[in-house]
Amino acid sequence: MKIALFTDTYFPQINGVSFVVGNHAKKLIERGHEVEIFAPKSKEPYELDNEIPTHRFKSIRFRPYPDYDIAFPWIPKIQSYISQGNFDIIHCHTPFSMGLSGLFIAKSLNAKKRISSKLNRIRKRSPEFKRIALVGTFHTVISDFGHVLKPVPERLTGKVAEKFGTKFYNRMDLVITPSEHTRGLLKKYGVEKPIHVLSNGIDLDLFKPDRKGAEILRKNYKINNNPLILHVGRISAERNVDEFVRSAPLILNKIPEAKFLVVGGGPSLEKLKELASDLNLNTIIIFTGRVEQHELISSYTAADIFVTPSTIDTQGLVVLESFACETPVVAAGAKALPEIVIENETGFLFEPHNVKHLSERAIELLANPAVREKMAKNGLEMVKRHDIEKSVDKIIEIYESSLNRN
Repeated sequence: MKIALFTDTYFPQINGVSFVVGNHAKKLIERGHEVEIFAPKSKEPYELDNEIPTHRFKSIRFRPYPDYDIAFPWIPKIQSYISQGNFDIIHCHTPFSMGLSGLFIAKSLNAKKRISSKLNRIRKRSPEFKRIALVGTFHTVISDFGHVLKPVPERLTGKVAEKFGTKFYNRMDLVITPSEHTRGLLKKYGVEKPIHVLSNGIDLDLFKPDRKGAEILRKNYKINNNPLILHVGRISAERNVDEFVRSAPLILNKIPEAKFLVVGGGPSLEKLKELASDLNLNTIIIFTGRVEQHELISSYTAADIFVTPSTIDTQGLVVLESFACETPVVAAGAKALPEIVIENETGFLFEPHNVKHLSERAIELLANPAVREKMAKNGLEMVKRHDIEKSVDKIIEIYESSLNRN
């Protein structure tokens, strides 16, 4: 198959969608398929991944959320390229300018092919109608980012986002979403097209415990044998990382030797450091910023527990990564997280936005080594179901079924 992946966010932007698009593209290419990515040109320097043909388009920085770029693709040129390249599938991973371009191009080319096929029938020629399949993945609940457009009321932006998303995904042949929760959400919104649940997947050949790396990391950050509580992810307002920081004094009241590690970058990083300073936690909370993959894996391995207060996850890749490194999880009981963080089996859940409850669950888990060991084993078994190879097997089946709809 020849597949075009359209996305409004891609490396060097670090987020779940970038990783999913890149990982799936590489794995599909390994299976012998032709894959090309269509994405915004970033203002930040980045190295091209020569394994994946990538087309970049002029963009401007989205000021309300400065880590993102809005692309201005020249649709006629892309449409001509897609047509001449004889692509089988256009897969839209986002519903903004790039995703809308993919949608428009697929619909336009299919309409032209349909007309050409009818004319061929009239002329008693072979119709030769080969339709481009159109697939869309729902990665993000856009209304969760309503705060970005303040002072516009979040309730209003949420309604607009819901209606816009519903119209977008109802134009697809079929829709992919990473969890049962998001499938239910799409049905509630009014998406009527077939919806397939497909885990984003995690590369278990890469994500596995690195004991030596963990030992070095603890030594470098002077953590030594202290209990270590980890947060990994984008440092932005919608991920509630401030709640992780605010939980620290409560945890320290019971476990005064605890240390906290915050891995990742993002638009709220400096504000988060200021909050830690205001709470006199400068020597307790370590901020690493963005790290290379080997240090990320060492961080998961070094931690005693992983904590995420995020309430926007449509799956939770960082949770799966933590499971793969045999680290138990304390997570907000929101969105899709309870599907993988099974209470008292793979981790503990806490009431969303309840810092006191977060701290209580973290203290409970830190105080019970036997429970942590059990959860580490269960989490490792859980994550095997999300092996990226299984995800790619399924996405190939989905692509084939979309082609059979012709």
